Amino acid sequence: IHPTLSPDETKLYFSSNMPGGYGGYDLYVAKRMGTKWGVPVNLGSDINTELNEAFPAIHQSGTLFFASQGHNSVGGYDIFLVNYKKNPMPPYEVKSMGQPFNTTSDDLGFSLHREGKKGFFTSSRAGSDAAGQDDIYLFDAPNGIPGVTTPEKVKASIVVFNNQTNEVIPDAQIRVFQQAIDGLVADNNYYDANL
Repeated sequence: IHPTLSPDETKLYFSSNMPGGYGGYDLYVAKRMGTKWGVPVNLGSDINTELNEAFPAIHQSGTLFFASQGHNSVGGYDIFLVNYKKNPMPPYEVKSMGQPFNTTSDDLGFSLHREGKKGFFTSSRAGSDAAGQDDIYLFDAPNGIPGVTTPEKVKASIVVFNNQTNEVIPDAQIRVFQQAIDGLVADNNYYDANL
């Protein structure tokens, strides 16, 4: 349950209570192998506990967010993170998101915008419109989320040349395409070449 794709669509993270886990629901990942998915791999005992882990979400930065009833949760599900970019090999360092994200109620379903400064999560905390039920909350984090490495931006200057004459093409426009399983998907943004 709770499937989520990595930004490059090569890994599928999900929660399952299939046999062979550490207890309750565990988190797994399956890698894309051409047009098929590989065998799911348990994310291991650093992340999974004897209780339930669910609602995984992998960010562009390589940070995995998930909800857990273990890891010394302050009550119900709490939101945790593992920064795979900073910590690519086990043992993994699991960090609680702390307050204001985690409360004594269930806090889960964390989603962070690509830039790392705003997002959503779900909580059954007091003050919700339907007491005891889950509501979706929007948050702003102008300084980012502690423990999350935001995606690096690379500046580039692009000069476009005529293939036959080798002359610079003035005012050229570049269209960026991203490879997808069924071909190429165009990015709708056009970029003026820096000539």
